[in-house]
Amino acid sequence: MHSACNQAWAQEYVFDRVHTQILFFTDHFGFSKSQGEFLDFAGRFTFDKNNFDKTQVEITIYADSIDMDDDKWNKKMRGKKYFNSEKYPTIKFVSTRIVPIDGKHATVQGNLTLLDKTLPVDVHMKFNKAGLNIATGKKTAGFSGHAKLKRSAFGMTTHLKYVGDEVEIRLEVEGFMENVRKHDS
Repeated sequence: MHSACNQAWAQEYVFDRVHTQILFFTDHFGFSKSQGEFLDFAGRFTFDKNNFDKTQVEITIYADSIDMDDDKWNKKMRGKKYFNSEKYPTIKFVSTRIVPIDGKHATVQGNLTLLDKTLPVDVHMKFNKAGLNIATGKKTAGFSGHAKLKRSAFGMTTHLKYVGDEVEIRLEVEGFMENVRKHDS
């Protein structure tokens, strides 16, 4: 039997899909950085602004939700030469370690699974704010982040000569808090 002293409430935040953006940029023939984003995803994170190193993050991105602002490009990006979303419908990131830098910044180390290949990726995050969101009435935490990766490392090698290998990922994240009861064993 568990006493009240042995029970703890863990704060979990669920990604607010309306106020979270997952953007990426890559070189396009040297003329510009093409931008795309993923519109459908699900995830959660635990967070304590006084203990960054206790943070955990998990997100699943649905590959067929890619949006390049052009239907023809969207279809190509979903196809076999790029994201192959029919065969690999999800992209997943799971944190493995948080390295605090200061009271506002941390590096989220984790594993990214893309095209059925899992590799480590570091996401550099800035904590923006946590508190009551007066628009929703929910406790909310917000972050800005960025990461870089080589798409070829995941086996996405189509048109490397023209479309850049290095992909910059930018994140704007808001999550609202849920209370989940956890028991000590």
